[in-house]
This record gives sequence, structure tokens and C-alpha cells, in this order.
Amino acid sequence: MTLTKSLGVALVTGAAQGIGKAIAIRLASDGFKVALNDLPSKREQLEAVARTIDQKRGRGSFVAPGDVSQEIEVKEMVESSSKALGGLDVVSLMSDV
Repeated sequence: MTLTKSLGVALVTGAAQGIGKAIAIRLASDGFKVALNDLPSKREQLEAVARTIDQKRGRGSFVAPGDVSQEIEVKEMVESSSKALGGLDVVSLMSDV
């Protein structure tokens, strides 16, 4: 486990599986802190992705479950992710809406 300097902060929706998961892991590998979003029912999967990222980077992920079809949940997700990781530079929208 090594601590890596961050290139910025990325928020990835649909990060519990598939392309969203792959993008989140790649962004983290490239040096971004990553906020991971998917439906609340997929929290365990998000936490597994966060562990994978944190094992490789030493830190730098944040789990932000929420339904992107609900405006209030999107607002809360963006605010909590930004606060936890120090801003927001990149958004990757990979969830099915």
C-alpha cells in the first residue's frame, strides 16, 4: 500500500459493477481520488470497490450511495463527496437512468 498524490477528484456513478467500476478503478490508478456512487441497495458492492482502490492507493475513495434519478439525492451525493475528498473535478455518468 502506497500513498499517491492526487490528480483531482472524480465522481463515478454506476460504480458498483461493470463499466462504472472499471472507470472508477482506472481513475484511481491514474491518481484521482474517487467518489463511488450507485443505488443504496448496492452499498456492499461499492464498499468492495472502495477497498480495492484503497488497497492500491492507500486511501482516496469515498462511498456515496444514492439514486441519480432523485434530484435531492444527487445534491447530497455531490456535496458529501466534495466535502470528503476536497472538491470535485471530474464526473463520469455510468448509471442507467
